[in-house]
Amino acid sequence: MAQKKQNQNLFVRIMMILLCVFIGTLVTYNSFSSSKVQITWEVLILICFLIALVLSETFDNFSIFNFITFSRNKITLDAADEQDIEKQREDDDVLECEKKIPFSKLREVALKKFLDKERIDTSTLKYDVKLVEHFKKIDQISEYTPIFDAYSSKDNDREVFIELKPKQSLSQLRDKLYFLLSKINSYNTIKKSNAYLHLVIVLRPEEVAAYEYINSIFDEFKPAKDRDLLKITPISISEKEYSKIVIN
Repeated sequence: MAQKKQNQNLFVRIMMILLCVFIGTLVTYNSFSSSKVQITWEVLILICFLIALVLSETFDNFSIFNFITFSRNKITLDAADEQDIEKQREDDDVLECEKKIPFSKLREVALKKFLDKERIDTSTLKYDVKLVEHFKKIDQISEYTPIFDAYSSKDNDREVFIELKPKQSLSQLRDKLYFLLSKINSYNTIKKSNAYLHLVIVLRPEEVAAYEYINSIFDEFKPAKDRDLLKITPISISEKEYSKIVIN
């Protein structure tokens, strides 16, 4: 499939070069020859065709019938509304309602430990971000976009969306993770980017090591793992850190 697409792109580029040479020859001949060549409607159509080909190679989702539709750089990042952030935090807390400390209070500690472990420069970080603008041309299902806990564009020249989640049943996590990955995949398609999701699984002191748990997630989302669209890191909250949170 990739080879076929590459061959198609090569054919288009060859056609573009031939048309450029043809039109350039006409212009040169008209400029320096005593016998002028008349620019007919047919030639004008060829020029328009050339412009369309150039634009289709330059912009993704270019449409001749919708000339002003250019998707490149159409989608951006913005800070999420405080109300939306609180709603998303509440959703995670509801899942852990039987715990002594709500997950929202563990998130800050876990995020700091994760950033230190991955050596991510916090000066390049954006917190609580969401994708803005529309996904109409790519995502035919929903325009709703999630709020990511953090975002960085300095991870080896790759963009990374960071999301922290409590350890929960795989069935609870599956739909959320699929949704997050589908949005990032759409983001990559629109921006011609190579962003990925770094999922941080936060473990309380009483919770067992997450080795088998993470392997189960990777088994479910093997295509995303193989494409480097998904990374997972467990972050454990120590008894000492947990006690400080309880006291505070």
